[in-house]
Amino acid sequence: MRKAAVVRRAQLADYRDLCFFHQSLFVRPGRKPLRTPDWDMLGALLAGVPAGLRRTGRSEFTIGDGDFEVGDDTLADFLEALVRHAPARLPLAPFAASPFHCEAILRLVDRGIVELHSLPFPGALEPGERPRANALVRAMIGRGETRLFTLDHRAIAISEEGPRRFLSLLDGSRDRAELAAEWEASGFSVQTDVDTALRQLARAGLLSE
Repeated sequence: MRKAAVVRRAQLADYRDLCFFHQSLFVRPGRKPLRTPDWDMLGALLAGVPAGLRRTGRSEFTIGDGDFEVGDDTLADFLEALVRHAPARLPLAPFAASPFHCEAILRLVDRGIVELHSLPFPGALEPGERPRANALVRAMIGRGETRLFTLDHRAIAISEEGPRRFLSLLDGSRDRAELAAEWEASGFSVQTDVDTALRQLARAGLLSE
């Protein structure tokens, strides 16, 4: 396909999908992007979902202010598994066993409902013995910033003093007992207990250990 035709097709797809900012792919000299999907390559990837995706019925989902339906039960169950295990990323290979399901995944990727990755989630999915929050997050809290960034590059707003104080304690120097003692002394422990707070922060993608 000629370059002009590729650009024209991409522009028409942007109009169709109401995409106002085009995402470009830059390729090194000597490399050529594939114009047709490689299903084996797709099966080698991992899948995740953006925050806010929820299943509301057998085939119904919601994300942000929009709702959509999935006509295939296997695909709907796969999306639910991605939501349930987030921020973990699940292998695509067991699901992407047919061209039909591969094409369905690519359509969801195109609409921002599924995200593809080559590596597992870089943070801790379960809090460790000496929990540690992302160093960048702790530094941003120290600067008084309320818009923080997770380990999978999502923005999250935390303005309440309690959660910010708890995150600042997670520098990896305290075990659970020491953390519980300092959290109790902070005066914010009435809001939640240590274990619950750690699980919530891990699910939000803010813990590195």
